[in-house]
Order: sequence, then C-alpha cells, then structure tokens
Amino acid sequence: SEEDAQTANFIGNIVGGYVTSSAASKFSLNKVKVDVEAPKYSTKELDAYFRKSQQSFTNAEAEGVRIYTSNDYTYINNYLRGFSDDLGHISTSTISDIDSALSKMELPADLTLYRGTDSAPFMNIVDKNFNGTLDWNSLVGKTFEDRAFVSTSVERETAFKGEVRWEINAPKGSKGGMVNTFSMFPNENELLLPRNSKFLIKGIDKVDNNIILKMDLIE
Repeated sequence: SEEDAQTANFIGNIVGGYVTSSAASKFSLNKVKVDVEAPKYSTKELDAYFRKSQQSFTNAEAEGVRIYTSNDYTYINNYLRGFSDDLGHISTSTISDIDSALSKMELPADLTLYRGTDSAPFMNIVDKNFNGTLDWNSLVGKTFEDRAFVSTSVERETAFKGEVRWEINAPKGSKGGMVNTFSMFPNENELLLPRNSKFLIKGIDKVDNNIILKMDLIE
C-alpha cells in the first residue's frame, strides 16, 4: 500500500540507505534495528587527539613520559614488577609523574590495541599439559594484571615483537594515550596504559608458532 511504501522509505532514510528487500512494504519501524557505529580514528587522528590532551602536561610529566619511551623503561618496569630494586638514575618521582600524565589522557573511542611479548607474563596463571607444554586455552576466562606500565601499539604491524601477541579491546574513556610526542621511536605508534591495568582473557588463537590472546581491558 502507499502507507507501507512511505514507511519503508522513511526507514531507509533513517539508516542512511534503503533497506534491501523484495517486499519493502512488509517492514515497519518496530521491526528495524538501527546500528550506529562508533567513530573510527586513523592513527594520525588519534595522535592529534592525544597531543591536545598533552598540552596540559607539566614539565615533569612530559619528562617522565619521555624517559619511559627511551630504553630506560626497563628500569621502571622491572622495578614495578618486583624484579629489581635498581631504578638506575631514575627517581621514584618519575613514576608518579608518569601516573599523573596518563591520568590526563583517555581513549576517545573503543580501540583495539596490540602488544607482543614472550610467554613470561602468563607463566603464573597458565596451566601445563601432561607433556609439560603450556595449555594456552586454560587462560580463557582468567584475569591478568600487570603491575608495570603497559606499552601497546594502535597498529598491528608495528606491535612489539614476541611469540605471544595481545589483542586488547580497550573501551572508550579508559585512561592512557599515545606518546609519539615524546617518544624516541615514534614509528611504534605507542599507546601507553597505566600500571596495574587488568585484562580479562576472552579467547585464544594459534597462528603458526604464535599465540594470539584476545582480551578486554577491564580496569
């Protein structure tokens, strides 16, 4: 009928395109679900977004992030993970400055972040098979917490090397941000997450000799 045709036309306008159907007149408003996708950001757009947040950094906060993005990050993370009491030439106030800097940034949208490591971070929570190999599937449903700052990348291709790849679903509003402004290695497109971040492992994939851990950032 003319009324049904008008309804179908109205629905098509709502979703930004016409509903594909051989019988468009059968559609009614209460049968149509409109999915609105969240905005997607390019790496360049994300970098520009976080640079604006970084304008509020104090000199100490900016210097703290710069120190972390150099090779000195190993002193900081080994200290935070309890592997070493030696911070080298770095003071504990630098850690507080990094904390403060990260608290001033938050993700503008849901993002997928990437990280590469070896198996060491998960050795305390992964089960072993009878033959002594690691049962990676045993991680599904478990929560993992990192006491150190967590370096990730917004690009899969530039994620850090290692046989274990983390694919992290990070929700909008999570604290942390890209640090290209201060980094000695801006091509890494690093996005730094706060220390004590928690992750829920949702799934495991195996590609060749590599393990892919799919996880949600939950805190």
